[in-house]
Amino acid sequence: MKRTTRRISNAGTRAGKAITAGTTRTTAATTEERSYEIRNCTCDCSGVATSLIPISLNWKGALMSKLSVFVALSAAIAASTAGADDKIRATLMGFQEVPAVSTQATATFEAVISPNGDAIDYEITYSGMQGTVTQSHMHVGQRRVNGGIVLWICGTTGTPGPAGTPTCTSPNGHFVGTWRPENVQTVAAQQFAPGELDEVIAAIRAGVAYVNVHSNISPGGEIRGQIRANRRDKD
Repeated sequence: MKRTTRRISNAGTRAGKAITAGTTRTTAATTEERSYEIRNCTCDCSGVATSLIPISLNWKGALMSKLSVFVALSAAIAASTAGADDKIRATLMGFQEVPAVSTQATATFEAVISPNGDAIDYEITYSGMQGTVTQSHMHVGQRRVNGGIVLWICGTTGTPGPAGTPTCTSPNGHFVGTWRPENVQTVAAQQFAPGELDEVIAAIRAGVAYVNVHSNISPGGEIRGQIRANRRDKD
């Protein structure tokens, strides 16, 4: 009786171990299978269908890499912009003058400031002047305010301008030239000294410089245009 009991006990123990082992294997397999399914399927969580996809654990490194590229690109753009020529322009008409002038004359002014600010290449074309043109210049002054002459474009016998100034033509004219520091005129009341082209450029960029063309019937100026620097959108 004792031997039979022991055999049964041993058999039961072995069977129990087998069952336990089988359960363990089944549980592990089930867990592994479920784990696989969760990583690769669409499940319903709290009534909301959600697609679960693998997530890279190296997202921080990828983000830093993209950030480095962005910073480098921004620096390159800033450097190229800083070294580029500055284009400026103005459209001249009578109603821009102070006081306003009723005239059919018009003009366009375009110029380029060199990258290091030591020169301004300009071009002006005017047409339809009602009076004889006597002089033309760049002045420093905000809109609706008259300012002093800092750079000459053309002159005549009565107002010749500095040495080398071209002679104005009437009723139309076209002039191309380059202004350098030595061309800047003194405007004591506005504290502009000879050679201060950098100060003139600063005024241009601030929107407080204009170009005008004078005539004998409008000696204060027949047409005028405020200079636009870069993306300024109004004359």
